[in-house]
Amino acid sequence: MVRTMKPVTDQKLLAQLNSPGAGKRVTDPNLISQLEGKPSLFQRFGKYIPSAGAVIGGIAGSELGPGAIATAGLGGAAGEAGRQLLGRALGEPSPQTAGDAAMKMNKQALFGMGGELGGQVIGKAAGLAFKGLPKVAQAFSGSPARNFAKAEQRGLIGTYFPKIARGISREQAGAAQGAIEDRVFSKYFSPEQQVDIAMNNRGAADEAVSKALVKMKMKIPLSTQEAISAVKGVDTLMPAETAKNAPRAAMMSRLRRYANDVLASAEPEYAQAKKVTEATILKSQLSKPMRVQRTNPDVMSGFTGAIAPIAGGALGMAEKSSLPLIAGLVGTSPLAFGTLAAGLGTVRNTLSPLVRRMIQRSLIQLGVQGLSKDQTQQ
Repeated sequence: MVRTMKPVTDQKLLAQLNSPGAGKRVTDPNLISQLEGKPSLFQRFGKYIPSAGAVIGGIAGSELGPGAIATAGLGGAAGEAGRQLLGRALGEPSPQTAGDAAMKMNKQALFGMGGELGGQVIGKAAGLAFKGLPKVAQAFSGSPARNFAKAEQRGLIGTYFPKIARGISREQAGAAQGAIEDRVFSKYFSPEQQVDIAMNNRGAADEAVSKALVKMKMKIPLSTQEAISAVKGVDTLMPAETAKNAPRAAMMSRLRRYANDVLASAEPEYAQAKKVTEATILKSQLSKPMRVQRTNPDVMSGFTGAIAPIAGGALGMAEKSSLPLIAGLVGTSPLAFGTLAAGLGTVRNTLSPLVRRMIQRSLIQLGVQGLSKDQTQQ
């Protein structure tokens, strides 16, 4: 009669086996874990092998679009097969029949397909949310959507710690730009034209922007004088950011970039001064701790901006908690939304699409595994 030994979990026995007079010491980490009653490395980490296979399979089929769902399923099944083989090689409990092994592989294939499908849906939703964040942030904080779009492009460092404006205040940047503008304007404009620009003459701005737009559409290079007039005209005529004005605002933004490219070549000092000033303005406006006026993002709102903090404070007093007050402040703060937009921009700018996809799919696959009732794979 063959007697089956039960797993040994007595740590005293392990100490006896490793005592000086007990002969050969126990060095196998799996056996030591078993004797100590602890899960082995395979038991702790082997369950993630199918998820890794599903992620690899999904990425391998990423160029196939929806076809990646199938390759993720194949990867999950292959990962489960590899997990079973590795378990047998290490002497770990494994499926005893081909049917049981196939059933677990099919299960991991379904998990892999579900995770990839969810990843594709979440990925598209995240992309739309990233694009829509500036508008949402504007609605809650009052600061223009273009500020948050710039924050997404520049990231945290470029928004709040811009290298080109390091150690320069907004006032200093404005004064430096003004001095350079005086020199440049006197070089390209008559005194009458300089007065029109300084007074934000809408008639002169309309004329300058119209001419520049025609040349831009016809791909005719602008002169330096025309580029300066176009930039200043856009600053004067840029419409409020509403759905109705979106096409016009987009066209004006394109013209500004087109004219700035000319200035960067013809008057680099002036172009650099404008960039420094723009960087300090963006940092200043996205550092406001409370909601600001839509018509003037440099000024915090009055009563309407204080409604959310007041309501949060009242609720906090009733609940004896400061969290509602903090939520009321953060929920309408350009600083909070600016940090969020810049942080997401940093992630997007730092990590390649492949790395972002791997991280996202890994988290989703682990979530799918966590929803499974079979937490300990045999």
